[in-house]
Amino acid sequence: MKSLLGISTFIIGLACSSLASGQEQNWLPPGSDTRPSKPIPEWVLGGELKGDALIGRLLFHSPSLLGERAVRLRLSCASCHPSGHRNDRFFIPNVSPRPGFVDLTHQFWFKAGEDGIENPKRIPSLHNSRSKKRFGTGPHFKSLEDFTRHVIIDEFGGPAPGSRILTFLSSYMKKLTRPNSDGAAPLPRPIPYINYVDLFGHLPEARSFVASLLLEEAGRRYRHEETPTYKEVAKELVRLRSGALTEANHQTALESLKKLSKQIP
Repeated sequence: MKSLLGISTFIIGLACSSLASGQEQNWLPPGSDTRPSKPIPEWVLGGELKGDALIGRLLFHSPSLLGERAVRLRLSCASCHPSGHRNDRFFIPNVSPRPGFVDLTHQFWFKAGEDGIENPKRIPSLHNSRSKKRFGTGPHFKSLEDFTRHVIIDEFGGPAPGSRILTFLSSYMKKLTRPNSDGAAPLPRPIPYINYVDLFGHLPEARSFVASLLLEEAGRRYRHEETPTYKEVAKELVRLRSGALTEANHQTALESLKKLSKQIP
C-alpha cells in the first residue's frame, strides 16, 4: 500500500500530531499573507463530493502532500487555490513580487528547485480543469495528472505521488467549477464529518491511509472550532490507523467513530 499510495507514510507522520499540537509555530516570513480575506464558496458539479473526489479534497488541503517545507509553513494546494479560485492575497516576501504571484522555481521551497531566474507566475484558477487541454504556465502538460505531479515534485520538492494519489486529486479538481457553469452547486460548509467517515467503505484496502487523512482533517477543524468531540474522534482514528485491530474491533471502532462524527458538523 505504501508503494500504491505514495505518500501515506508521510501523512501518517503529520497526522500523529494534528490535534495535539494545537497552533503550530508559524514558519512563514514576516509580512506573509496566505489566506483569503473571507471564506470562498466552493462550487462543484452536482453540489457534492463522494469517493475518489472526496479523498482528493482531503489531499488538496493536506500540507503533507507538498513536502516537509509546506508542512512547516502550513501550506497546501488550497492555500494558493482556495475552493479552486486563485488566491489574489497570497504573498510571501522574496518569492512573491506582489500579492497573487509566486516564484515556484526558488530555493525558498527546496534548494534543488532554484533556477537562478526571477520568474514569478500569477496563481491560476483551477475551475473547469476538466475541459482544459493543456496545463501549466510553462512547462505545459497534456494531462492534469502529469501537471499535478510536476507541481508536487518539481515546484515544491514534495514526495513523489503514486498514481492513485494523482487520480484522487484530479477527480476532485475536475469537479471544481464556476457558479454559472451547467450543473454547478455549492458544497455545504463545512462538509458533514460523517461524509468523510464513509470513505472507509470506499477504500477498505487502505484503512490506515483513510484514517490518517481523516485525523489530519479533524486537526484542522479542531484548530478553528475547538470542538471537544474532535479529541474523541482522534482517539478512534488512531486506533483505526494502527492496522493492528481484529476485524471485530475494527468494526467497533468504526461504529464509535460514526456516532461521534454525527455530533459535529
